Amino acid sequence: MDKNKILIISPLKGIWQDIPKMFDPEKWQIVTIDYCVKGRELLNNDPSIDLIIVNANLADNCGLNFLKWIKNFRGRQAPSPAPIL
Repeated sequence: MDKNKILIISPLKGIWQDIPKMFDPEKWQIVTIDYCVKGRELLNNDPSIDLIIVNANLADNCGLNFLKWIKNFRGRQAPSPAPIL
């Protein structure tokens, strides 16, 4: 059985370090990255991500800018990942 993929965009500090623990590793593959730019690269190269969890408080409004970018990305891809803020 293929695992669903979750992309977490945030440094894994504080409560963010607990988020990957909330998902059953038998069913979910968790990919974690620190920066939105890496998230864009990953999605361009691997559109099989099913869910995106992004920290909106990242430096330089990175999280919010990423959400704007994903809105446009979703228009180019089908099916598209569902972002969570």
